[in-house]
Amino acid sequence: MQKSKTQTETGIKQSKYKSKPKRECPLFILDFDLDLDFFYMARLSGVELNDRWKLDYALTRLKGIGWTLAEKVLADVKLDGSKRMSELSAEDLSKLTANLDGYTIEGDLIRLVRGNIARLQSISSYRGSRHAHSLPSRGQRTRRNARTKRGKRKTVGAFKKEALAAKASDKK
Repeated sequence: MQKSKTQTETGIKQSKYKSKPKRECPLFILDFDLDLDFFYMARLSGVELNDRWKLDYALTRLKGIGWTLAEKVLADVKLDGSKRMSELSAEDLSKLTANLDGYTIEGDLIRLVRGNIARLQSISSYRGSRHAHSLPSRGQRTRRNARTKRGKRKTVGAFKKEALAAKASDKK
């Protein structure tokens, strides 16, 4: 293989931009940007939040926080919801974390809900038995639909004639 003028000993071609090397492979040439500026994701309540997200949207990614509660938290901390996560200082993040500690979110919320369902099942309540059988527990009808709770349809007793013929010939 002939070396071009811009190719180095390592097999990496230098393009006209210093930070954008081209890697040459026998089958194809990869041309991609190597972004040398690393960005760190903010971590709130054990969840990594993307630096490019706006603050109000980023808070809704935490389980147990919706838009209304996110706006309330931001008002308490006196932060603008249209700011990006990357624009927050360490002090702002610590204020936000301290404020979020007052709410039941993420793992604590999941444990609380799971405990409530287990309590309903242990006292043999109607709602607990509905949870145990994976059926709707708030009075919805189940004769039709209820697919979210019951899952994908399982066809029972309907066979095609070819399948029945194949089974019959296997038995002989």
